[in-house]
Amino acid sequence: SNYREVFLENGKTWYVIDKRLDDGSFLSIFSEITDLKDKEAQYKQLADALDNLPMAMLFWDKNDKLITSNKQIRKEQSKWKIDLIDGMNWEEMFHKQLKAGVYDIPPNKNIDDFIKERSEFRTKLTSKKDSKRETKLTDGKTYFSNEIRLKDGSMLSVFTDISEIKKQEEELIRLRDGIETLPNGLMFWDSNDKLIARNKAAIDFVKDRKNDRVGLVIFEGEAYTQCPLTSDRDIMIELIESSEQGIVEQGTAIGMGLATAINRLRESNAPSKVIILLTDGVNTHGKIHPINAAEMAKDFGIRVYTIGVGTNGQAKTPVAIDPFSGRYIYDYVEVEIDEETLKTIANETGGQYFRATDNQKLKEVYKEINEMEKAKIKTIEYDVDLPEKADLFILSALGLLLLEFLASKLIFKSIS
Repeated sequence: SNYREVFLENGKTWYVIDKRLDDGSFLSIFSEITDLKDKEAQYKQLADALDNLPMAMLFWDKNDKLITSNKQIRKEQSKWKIDLIDGMNWEEMFHKQLKAGVYDIPPNKNIDDFIKERSEFRTKLTSKKDSKRETKLTDGKTYFSNEIRLKDGSMLSVFTDISEIKKQEEELIRLRDGIETLPNGLMFWDSNDKLIARNKAAIDFVKDRKNDRVGLVIFEGEAYTQCPLTSDRDIMIELIESSEQGIVEQGTAIGMGLATAINRLRESNAPSKVIILLTDGVNTHGKIHPINAAEMAKDFGIRVYTIGVGTNGQAKTPVAIDPFSGRYIYDYVEVEIDEETLKTIANETGGQYFRATDNQKLKEVYKEINEMEKAKIKTIEYDVDLPEKADLFILSALGLLLLEFLASKLIFKSIS
């Protein structure tokens, strides 16, 4: 007999069996296998794709024998002089890996426990839920494995090299720990002007004011109250962390910011009313001039401490908004701090002007303001002297209370 495949111009494929019979006649049997050939081509494409995946892959049958592996894992295992052969048992491969010292076994786990854990993992794995875990190797690499047991009992394991991600994660943890130990305040904003990180000192400034009501006014081209006067530290901290740039028009409205803060303080009965005004620029926006706002503060008995932050020169500043993304477009522009105006505001209101060129200096400024305010606030003690006849009124009141008690216990009880 002769077996052959015949491909026709219409795209169909036929499987032909030719056979010469005993009497010399010739028999040909044709079977259309077009669908089978299409599926075969698809399976080959799939096999080639899996073989060339950048992730490592192993495919096991229900008896834990290797059906296939791809190039990536064969390449990785060859570094340990381990050959992956179709049909090999998982235990055989695993013990070769242990002998080669592939796995970075945690110091708190002995080898027997490690073997038991891996074996039980494969036994308990079902088709209802896949398993995700990280495996660290002795060559410094870390793999993220995603493994699932299929309904027929076979098992697919895919391993992704996440070594760089883990390295970055460790660096970020070190950076975070380093930020937490900085003595000065720090806040970190993303490209959308969302607060994504800050260190402990930035929040401690609020926490330290245990006996004060504190508020927060934010100003750019306009001013708005982010947090009214409150003694609730948790709320205040939450509102600081949720602060965003770009809520209002861009610019620097020093006068409007100061006036908004004054409006929040003017009706307060506190013995000391203080505004700390921080800015890194010159008043460019707003209907109220900073000097006029300072006069208002003076009228309401509010001291204003002004702080010029940053340095003069060029700085990266938002200059426009991208019409497509809505994000700010930044460019280097000349930055100038209007120190004369800030000094005038402080002198007019009985405050003081400070210059802070970095975060450490800013922390020192806050500390100095705290000390100055403590010196200004005096404790007032009231001594109340009762007149000599007060004893007579106290005894009368006690007598009436006793009478009420006896009436409730005796008279009303007998009536009931």
